[in-house]
Amino acid sequence: MDPIFNKNGAVVAWLYGKDILDLGGAHRGFVNGSSVISYQKGYHLGWFEQGVFWDSQNRAIGMTRDISASIPRPGLSGVPGRPGIGGRPGRPGIPGTPGKPGRSGGWSTQEWNDWMPSK
Repeated sequence: MDPIFNKNGAVVAWLYGKDILDLGGAHRGFVNGSSVISYQKGYHLGWFEQGVFWDSQNRAIGMTRDISASIPRPGLSGVPGRPGIGGRPGRPGIPGTPGKPGRSGGWSTQEWNDWMPSK
């Protein structure tokens, strides 16, 4: 289980294999190829490439420790204890992946919890 950090270096979620869990251990999304899909209605949210989660505008919204992308890297905060893992919901139908805009190299103006909704 790998922590996912936001632009301020705070842990905002967990990457558990291809599943994305919130801090409480609930499944919020998953990685399918390089696409990031929300369990909420199966929406395509962005991409996961080079250790970075990219929003629909191709701006960084989260990162793991092992990144190879060229983005400004924040100092990383302490990692909270790992949560218990809730049951995985049924996967929604996988939408088509939209075209990717050019990468800005910067961080998104969105917050992680707005981008990866729980309900």
